[in-house]
Amino acid sequence: MMLFILCSIPELMVAQGRIPLKNKSFTGALELLPNSKLAEGYSRVKSAYPMGIDPKADPKKWYEEGNQQMRGIMDDAVLFIEWWTKASSPLERSKFDWKSSGYFEVSYVDDKGINKFQRINRYELDKYPNLLQRFDNLRPIDIGFEITFDSGDIPDKDYYNFRDKYKIMEDLGSAGYAVSFTKTINSNYIALKPSGEHQEWLNPGLLLGGWDSFLNIPEKYKDKESRLIELFKLGNTLKISSFKISKIKWKISDFIYIAKKFEDYKTGKDKPTAFDEVEEGKKEAKAGDGFWDDPDLLDGDGDPYYDQTARKYGIKTKKNRIVTQPLYDNIVKSMKGKYFIASKGNTVFVLNPGGRVIHQKLMEKNPRIGACNDGNVYATNSVNERVENYSYEKTYGETSIFNMSGLKGNSKWFYFSTPLSLTVSSGSSTAEERAEWKRQWEEKKAALRAKYGAELEAKGYKRNGNTGCD
Repeated sequence: MMLFILCSIPELMVAQGRIPLKNKSFTGALELLPNSKLAEGYSRVKSAYPMGIDPKADPKKWYEEGNQQMRGIMDDAVLFIEWWTKASSPLERSKFDWKSSGYFEVSYVDDKGINKFQRINRYELDKYPNLLQRFDNLRPIDIGFEITFDSGDIPDKDYYNFRDKYKIMEDLGSAGYAVSFTKTINSNYIALKPSGEHQEWLNPGLLLGGWDSFLNIPEKYKDKESRLIELFKLGNTLKISSFKISKIKWKISDFIYIAKKFEDYKTGKDKPTAFDEVEEGKKEAKAGDGFWDDPDLLDGDGDPYYDQTARKYGIKTKKNRIVTQPLYDNIVKSMKGKYFIASKGNTVFVLNPGGRVIHQKLMEKNPRIGACNDGNVYATNSVNERVENYSYEKTYGETSIFNMSGLKGNSKWFYFSTPLSLTVSSGSSTAEERAEWKRQWEEKKAALRAKYGAELEAKGYKRNGNTGCD
C-alpha cells in the first residue's frame, strides 16, 4: 500500500506536536487531557490549550443543557488518527477512547422546583447493581473534533526541486506556500463506547473530493491548490499546531436518573431490593465480559432500529436497551443464527448478538446486504452499464456470503439484459424488413455479449453467478 506523506511548508508557528511517518502511515494520539495513559505507545500530541486541557473534556468545567449541569466524568480522553495514501488518494480513520474518573457531579431542578446538587461516586453504587451498570454504560452520544495541521521534514532535494519546477526564487514561506490546513472529524465514523471499552479502527473509504477535500484548502489559496497538494505530499512529518473538541453531547438525563435513584434508595423513598431490578442489575454487572455476556444478548434478543436524528441504524434489545449505537447505514438480522450484517460506506461488518464486530470486508461499491433462508447473510454490490449506447446492459458485481464464523464464500458475477425492447413495427415496413431488423439486432446483441463477456471473464467474473442467496 502506497502511503501519502503529509507535507511540509515552512513553519510560521511552533507546532504542538509532530507525528512521524512510520510503517507508511501517520498514526498518532491527540491527548485531550494531560498525562494520558491511553496514549502510551503512540506518537503523542498534547493539546494547545493551557495546561494541555481541552475545556470540553475538563472534569472541572460544567456541561450544560438548559438548567441541568454535569461535570467530572472524564479522567482521560484521546483522539487517535491514522492518515495514509492508497492509489494516490488520501485515506483517514479515527477512534476515540476515554476513561472515567469514577465520579460525576450533577446540578438540576427537581420536580418540586428545588435546586439539587449531587456527587455520585462509582464505588458507592456497589450495593445497587442496576445503577452501577448504568454508570458503566455512560458515554458521549455525539462528538466532533477540529484539527489544524501542516507538514514538515521535506528532504532538501525535494524542497529545491519543487522551487525549481515552479520557478520560485524566494523562500516558500514568503512566496505564499506557508499554509496550515484545518479539517473536522465527526462521530459518524467513530463508535462512541463506554469508559474503558477499547475501540477498534473502523475501515475507511476513499474521500469524496480527494486531496482538496482532505486538506480543505482555504479559498484564498485556490489558485495554488494543485501545488499545495503536491508540496504537502513531500513531507515526512505531520505537524499538528492545534486540535480541539468542537462539540460534545451527553445524555444528561442518564446522569440525573442515577443521581435521583441513588438518593431515593438512600432515603427509602424507593426500594432497590426489588427482586427483578436487582437480579437484572446483577446479571448486567456480573464478572467476565459484563454487558456482552448478557444472556438476553447471547440468545439473540436484539433487533435493528433506526435513529431519526443520526439517520443511522443500531441494535436494541426487546427491552429497549441499546446494544449498538446508531452508526451503520443499514443492519439486517440473520434468519437463523441471530447475528447481524451491517453496512457503512463501502464496508460490511458481521456482528455477534452483542453487537461486536467479528468480521469485516471492504467492497468496491456501496453494498446491499440481506439474510438468506439457510441462516447465512450476504453483501453484494453491482454496476449496471449501457453498452455502446444500445439499450443492452451489462450488470456485474461481487457477492460475499458470511456466517457467524466470517466469510463463507465470495463470487464475482455478471449477466446481460435488454431492458428496452427493439421497436420493429411500422405501418410502412414489411414483415420481411422487420424480421431483418430484428435479426441484425440479435446479431449485434450476440457480438456485444461475446465482447464484454470475455472482458469480464478475464477479470474473474463468472456468467450468471451468485448474486445473493441463490
